[in-house]
Amino acid sequence: MSATGESRGSGHPGGPRRASERGPKRDAASTDAARLPRLRRVRRAELPLRAEELARFLIGKYLVRDSDEGRASGRIVENEAYHQDDPAAHTFRGETPRNRSMFLERGHAYVYFIYGMWYAVNISAETRGVGAGVLLRALVPRDGIALANGAPVVSGAGGQQVDCLV
Repeated sequence: MSATGESRGSGHPGGPRRASERGPKRDAASTDAARLPRLRRVRRAELPLRAEELARFLIGKYLVRDSDEGRASGRIVENEAYHQDDPAAHTFRGETPRNRSMFLERGHAYVYFIYGMWYAVNISAETRGVGAGVLLRALVPRDGIALANGAPVVSGAGGQQVDCLV
């Protein structure tokens, strides 16, 4: 998985490659590639160091999952920052084997099955040892809609249902 941003580069040699030049091909149900922005992988060094800043930074970026079946991706449209001192955070009671990735440096994914119904994704947001992150609450599908049809569905803003990518 990777969060990606739109590439505004000219496509010159040595620059970012088009998403279609990497990984599996898009399925037939995907939107016309000519209308979609180019994607480039966001480097860890580009990520803001604080949870609130990372939450703002991630809005409009794309979460991408490549698998043997193809690519599934969606634009992040809603998220929520959590800190270790927040009782709603999975890091509130400290580091455990389950939430260990939330205590790593910023940019690591913490994926978990919640309420026996769906998967959730958090992105670690601080320095190593600090349990803070950003919960990805809603995505607008871009690629792999056919792949996601069998995946769990999560609710986003205003009860909007969004297919899960994990």
